[in-house]
Amino acid sequence: MKPRVYSICSRMEWENLACLTDCEEILELKIFLLAQYIIDRRGTNRSSYITGRSVHNQRIERLWSEVNRVVTKHFKELFIAMEDENILSELDEIDLFFLRYVFLPRIQNCLEQFVDQWNNHNLSTMRGYSPLQLWQLGMIDNGFDVDMNDDPQYDTNPMDYGVDINDPITGIITQNKISIPLPHPDVMVLEQELRRIVPNPLSEDGRYGINQYLSVQHFLRASLSVSGD
Repeated sequence: MKPRVYSICSRMEWENLACLTDCEEILELKIFLLAQYIIDRRGTNRSSYITGRSVHNQRIERLWSEVNRVVTKHFKELFIAMEDENILSELDEIDLFFLRYVFLPRIQNCLEQFVDQWNNHNLSTMRGYSPLQLWQLGMIDNGFDVDMNDDPQYDTNPMDYGVDINDPITGIITQNKISIPLPHPDVMVLEQELRRIVPNPLSEDGRYGINQYLSVQHFLRASLSVSGD
């Protein structure tokens, strides 16, 4: 698999530095130097670095809260309960494969339902219009023309928008210690056979998918045990 190339973003935003305390002077200096670097590389008079209160992000922040409340929180609590029952281990790549096979379609389905409901719910601050209706009204009022004077390269090559291939590739520094191991080779071979055991991961099993997970787990572990012998 070809590694993904990361480069300098087109724009960067940061909250007002006035919110920082005296003990964060070093962080303030780093942010200032970062802002200066972004502006030097991306240019002035194009909002390369945006500061101030992110009040315009309130809607998206509320949206993430709703996604967590309606979708991700449910699955997080479910997976924690499965760990407590000792039927799931985050360190076992085979367990992670079972989890992906059964619950990834369920998570995707829940997200799609959430998107449909969110796009059609009424906004009290917008005279009862839904997000979908507001988008449609905007397209009717403004047409499909998009002003690309700020970033004309987006229109010619949108897939590489915001990526400067001439800039050096910077290393990613993170404290994240989690690594996802590759599945066992035999697991990939048996994936087609799993469709016979659980043909539809979205079907109800009475335990929010846990019974389907256990069915896949039992079949695969038995198959791997036989092949290992």
